[in-house]
Amino acid sequence: MLFGKSYNLNDVDVAPLEQKDFPHVSFWFRSDWSSKREELTDPKIFVETENGEIVSRKRMDDMRKYARGLWDTFQEEGIAPQKWGEATAHLRERYHRFMYEGFPELKLCDKDWKVDLIATLHYPSWYNYWVTKGHNRKQKTRSRSVRRISAFHYHLNIPLAICRL
Repeated sequence: MLFGKSYNLNDVDVAPLEQKDFPHVSFWFRSDWSSKREELTDPKIFVETENGEIVSRKRMDDMRKYARGLWDTFQEEGIAPQKWGEATAHLRERYHRFMYEGFPELKLCDKDWKVDLIATLHYPSWYNYWVTKGHNRKQKTRSRSVRRISAFHYHLNIPLAICRL
């Protein structure tokens, strides 16, 4: 127990949800989103609330920023794969648990496609910029990563040190 609150990342429920319990969600399957992508105001926003409302652009930006902060942490730990498709099951599970803890609406889909699509769309450019090109990794990434993850965990009252599995 820290800060008067017991917290274990393993307690984050990653069990699949059932579509029948969320009838207002339009994009339960990736194919639902893919078939309507051209009609959407912003096709990069594919996450919905349980009421079927598309999340705000800011909320999507927060998800992407948080994901990049996680990838920064994985890189610092020496476990960030060159391609997201090469991520180990353990790394993917960590990523899913952290993302679901901060953004539970990402679970409103079949087979984790929404949280995985964030990685599929954004991990390659993150890896290319921060790892391959090595843009001042030691200074900029460390402060960026700590600022993102620390702020998020401060908001949830979760000490950063215990969030590593």
